[in-house]
Amino acid sequence: MTDEARDLATDDSETRGGIEPRAGGRYRVEELFAFHDRAFVENAFRAALGRAPDAAEFDATLSDLRAARRGKREIVEDLVFSAEGAAGGAGERQREFEAYAHAQHQLLADRLDEQERRDQEFIAEQLRLGLGRFDADLAASVADAREAVFMLSDALAALSNLHAQTVERREHLEAQLAARLDTHQQGIEELQHALNDQRRALEVQTRVLDEQQQRRLDDQQRRLDAQEEFLIQEQRAIVEAQKAALAEIEERLGEAEAAARRALDALAVEPRARDDATAAAAARDAREA
Repeated sequence: MTDEARDLATDDSETRGGIEPRAGGRYRVEELFAFHDRAFVENAFRAALGRAPDAAEFDATLSDLRAARRGKREIVEDLVFSAEGAAGGAGERQREFEAYAHAQHQLLADRLDEQERRDQEFIAEQLRLGLGRFDADLAASVADAREAVFMLSDALAALSNLHAQTVERREHLEAQLAARLDTHQQGIEELQHALNDQRRALEVQTRVLDEQQQRRLDDQQRRLDAQEEFLIQEQRAIVEAQKAALAEIEERLGEAEAAARRALDALAVEPRARDDATAAAAARDAREA
């Protein structure tokens, strides 16, 4: 037995102890069903197989019982009709269990028959009472329906009169609306004609203004063109004058450069002449000596 199985809650029937051993191993099934939970599992194995369950058998059987996967009767049947139960001489226990099961089935069938008879009598009584109430309710419903029909008839007559008045009122309103629409349409047409006249007059004024504005623009453009041409001519004259002045400056620079070269050449020739005169005097002096 595992620790988890031992820790689970126990039933009060477990404190009653185990089933008493008997000669031949014969037990009544109702004796086993008096036990619950772990006590039932242990006593079911002792009664059916003559031994206690091992840990795995105990845990599996107890788990099925608690999870309602198998009931007490199914667990006992599985043990009694198992190979071990048959090999252990459980034939008598099998017959006893089958007899008990048959008796339980018969008792259950008798109870179901009695319950069905009572249910049928109850249904018949309820049906009788229901039919009585239905007749009373039906009579009241018929009276209510008759009164409702009368009220509906009066309401339909009033509705018919209201409909006729509504139709007459609608026709009157439609006639007034048509007359107003004609008046509005005439006013709209007159307004449209006036707008067209104003639009044409505005177009004529716009054309006149456009022509005058165009003439002004043309005059301005001509003045701008003349000014631009004058500026261009002045700019051209300035450029030509600058070119002439630059040519004159270049010519003067050339003349100054030529004069400078001539002066440099003259300065270079004068030292050589002085040296030649000194050499000639020295030669003369030597000859004279």
